Amino acid sequence: TPKWDSPYQFHDYVTPDIVLDTEPPQLVSSNPADGEAGVPVSFVLKLHFDEPIYAPTANQQTVRLFDVGGSQLECEYSTEDEGLTVVVDPQTPIFPFAPYRVEIGAMLSDMVGNKFGNEISLSFSTAGPTGLEKYLELARQYAPDIHMEVTDAYEKYDYLTGFDFDGD
Repeated sequence: TPKWDSPYQFHDYVTPDIVLDTEPPQLVSSNPADGEAGVPVSFVLKLHFDEPIYAPTANQQTVRLFDVGGSQLECEYSTEDEGLTVVVDPQTPIFPFAPYRVEIGAMLSDMVGNKFGNEISLSFSTAGPTGLEKYLELARQYAPDIHMEVTDAYEKYDYLTGFDFDGD
């Protein structure tokens, strides 16, 4: 029999259904988008997820930005939108007309420790500088014929990987 004069009154409590988060975070979108061309060289990469990311796990090991030569760029990392967006701010010079690759690693995790799981790779390329029209016209008229080697490492684009000035 419950004691009614106690500080704790007798009530019929319903135990709430507890739902545990066991799902890994999922990438919803990115800015720049995968495959985007003409991205300004002053870009800041934003990765949008379906649930908040634990900020300390967004770092040089879990979100990596690479240039055309495969070198990892030094970046600053933060989150915004209550952890739904990981912000990657490159701290090294970004080159015009250049491809960049982003790799999101498996150890990136949400607020309860669920790991991202699979590694994802995104790529985009930067825009060229403005005001090149007169130089492009000069190049069309006087530039030498250069035999070049290209790589298919980046989809949809051919990027110069070597020169052969004397044709041997």
